[in-house]
Amino acid sequence: MEHLAALGGGALAFLCFSPVLYWNHVHEWVSFYKQFGRAGSGGFTTKYVFEYLGALIGLLNPLIAILAAAGAVVLFKAFRARESAASLILLTTLPFMLYLTYHSLHARVQANWPAPLFPAFAMMAAVFMTSPRIDHLIWRKVAVAGIAIGIFVAVLVQIHAVYPVTGQLARKDPTFQLRGWDEIGAAVEQLAEDENAAYILTMSYGLNAQTDFLMKDKLPVIQVTERIRYIMTPDPDETLFEQPGLYFTEKRRDKAGDLQRSFETVEELAVLVRKVKGVPLEELVVYKVDGLKASVFEPRQK
Repeated sequence: MEHLAALGGGALAFLCFSPVLYWNHVHEWVSFYKQFGRAGSGGFTTKYVFEYLGALIGLLNPLIAILAAAGAVVLFKAFRARESAASLILLTTLPFMLYLTYHSLHARVQANWPAPLFPAFAMMAAVFMTSPRIDHLIWRKVAVAGIAIGIFVAVLVQIHAVYPVTGQLARKDPTFQLRGWDEIGAAVEQLAEDENAAYILTMSYGLNAQTDFLMKDKLPVIQVTERIRYIMTPDPDETLFEQPGLYFTEKRRDKAGDLQRSFETVEELAVLVRKVKGVPLEELVVYKVDGLKASVFEPRQK
């Protein structure tokens, strides 16, 4: 019966995942290409592993992380005794944890990537707290402190995200990406109007998404690189680029020179400074592009 239940669970999981497989089948397996392309993409290094572990523990909550580690030990003992509940938690957590650790030995692990593991870590902490062989008085205080700190920090971050307490942390503040965009959007829109621009080009998917939101369908915003990200949509008609347009970029990622192969004119118009409470966050550059002479899009690599 247990064997049949396992098979049934596997079949149900496959059924739930089948829409993802079908979508990828009709879109050149792009998700698998993108995600598996991350694995081992750089040489071996210990440069990122401590950053990864620090971010993991910090975002989980250091006190809860201690309880989760202790809970993992309890679960491992139960796993060796072939207890199914313990096996489920460990075996659904360990593969992704091992992959992230492997990735951190080759490239940076973004802080949000381990987020799917956090519910399992919370269960591990709960397993430890309900274990009959621990001194509950000591560990209860650790748990209560961890919960209190977690709630306080979560509420503070949410308030700060909407109503920034200070701008002095600048780019060290993870919420800096939310700041100053209304003013930038208004300035780019005015430049587009002044130059009679028919479109805005970018070379960064993050900036592309932000700019598209700011324009609110007033102008098409098109990323000319990494076109595989947009495989589910048809490429714009390149006759659009026979008209004047803008190229919008972060100054630190400026690749205006690459557009000179596609346009006769690539002319800097303005350097915009995104700020929060008067503190500069980053510089963004706006160029005018005109005189199409070659394809704008980067060749799609597979």
